Amino acid sequence: MGGPSLLALVYQDIDMTTPGGPRGEVRWGLGDIIVDPFILGWHWKNFHITAGLDVYLPTGSYDKAHLANAGRGYWTIEPVFAATYLSDSGIEVSGKFMYDFNLKNNDTNYQSGEEFHFDYTVGYHVDKQLTLGLGGYYYLQTAKIS
Repeated sequence: MGGPSLLALVYQDIDMTTPGGPRGEVRWGLGDIIVDPFILGWHWKNFHITAGLDVYLPTGSYDKAHLANAGRGYWTIEPVFAATYLSDSGIEVSGKFMYDFNLKNNDTNYQSGEEFHFDYTVGYHVDKQLTLGLGGYYYLQTAKIS
């Protein structure tokens, strides 16, 4: 019951000022691959629920000496839960909730904290081609691990 995979092409342009003077870097490359070993879904007339597990593989290029890196240099395990309500009149309320368990970056010997984040959408489907609405996200680092 395997799910899809995602491969990102990453472009980064970083300019910053440090006590030693300005620094900058421009890089692009293939990012970390995200695989979904399973995705489960339940569907009713107006309500849809999906649960799964995203696994971020540290496949993108990473060098601790660089400011910009296409990859993060560590694994992440991310349980995902998403739900959508779509009324007969065209009103939609959707949310995707994720919790990240980040593993240690062996190049830096550092482990990033855990993260909770969700994306949301509230919209109105004018027709099958056009939806008007509001979307956004919330992010919180929940645990600091080093």
